[in-house]
Amino acid sequence: MKRRKRVTIYDIARMTGVTTATVSRVINGKHGISRETRERVISVMQKERYFPSPAASGLRKKSTREIGILSPFFIGDFFLKIFESLHRQLKDFDLILYNAQTPAHRREVIDRIVAEEKLCALIVASTPILLEEELLVSSLDVPVVMVEARHPSYSSVDYDHQIGAFKAVSHLIEMGHTELAIIGGKPETRLYSPIGKERLKGYRMALAAAGIPVREEYIMSGEWTSADAQASARELLTQKAPPTAIFATSDVQAAGVLMAARDLGVKVPRELSVVGYDNIPFAEFLSLTTMWQRHDQLARNAANLLLEELRTGVRTGERVVLQPELVIRASTAAPARAPRGKSGPFRAAKGLSRAAKGPSRASRSP
Repeated sequence: MKRRKRVTIYDIARMTGVTTATVSRVINGKHGISRETRERVISVMQKERYFPSPAASGLRKKSTREIGILSPFFIGDFFLKIFESLHRQLKDFDLILYNAQTPAHRREVIDRIVAEEKLCALIVASTPILLEEELLVSSLDVPVVMVEARHPSYSSVDYDHQIGAFKAVSHLIEMGHTELAIIGGKPETRLYSPIGKERLKGYRMALAAAGIPVREEYIMSGEWTSADAQASARELLTQKAPPTAIFATSDVQAAGVLMAARDLGVKVPRELSVVGYDNIPFAEFLSLTTMWQRHDQLARNAANLLLEELRTGVRTGERVVLQPELVIRASTAAPARAPRGKSGPFRAAKGLSRAAKGPSRASRSP
């Protein structure tokens, strides 16, 4: 005799046209479900002879030691370092990774997280909580902390990318550069935190503070890869009036700039200064001047926020903003040629040293 396939909560959700989270709330007798929806779900459950396992239900209601990490990616040195640091800070808990690269996949993953009810907390990393996801995430009723992302309802910890870029470009301006280009990433989709956009704002802000006009032909964007950055740098360096300095919004992109300079015979830093961002391990090997975002600071602050909310049961909505540090190495120097339209040695715009510190901004030290 052919055995009938076991019906799951996902089948019930599909048959009734609701989310698995709604089915779970009906099963557990929670409020916030309309009478019509509740009756429809119960009717389908009875028809399909779907009976939630008492043992499994009891397991979900136990106090767990599992913390979920929701992110659109789990690759790249910076993220891996954050994960390693979180693992050390939260060593008494099990960390579960949830990959959410597309809107449909994200919704499916969040539905499953809510339905399983097995997490004691959730970390959302490098991605915002979308408007259509807010009610679902809120229904988890567990501490939620954002890392490299923000939401008004939840505690968060991130770096100030705008001020970081401002400091990087101001360093070049103070050395005498006025012909400065930027190689950034393509505008992020709504699934990613707007890091590239913030760093571009910082670039523009530094030029404005020094009274240097923005030249749109000096603004390049592409994929966050060394190959794309290499192509962009080649285009910049073969212009009629090439820049004397390039700010790359990641160290990976900065590596592409260095390769393009090498291929074209442009000497770094005598003919071209290069600044990166992130201070990943190979930056020191390349003697790359860069902005340092310490993953251990991110992880430590995120863990402290999470543990405090777990201890008190109070959602604080506290925001921690960290400041990146400029690490000066051998890839930057004063420009070899005087800026166009200038005679004699270049003098940085008056007051730039003060502006380079960045505008006053409320933040909490790690």
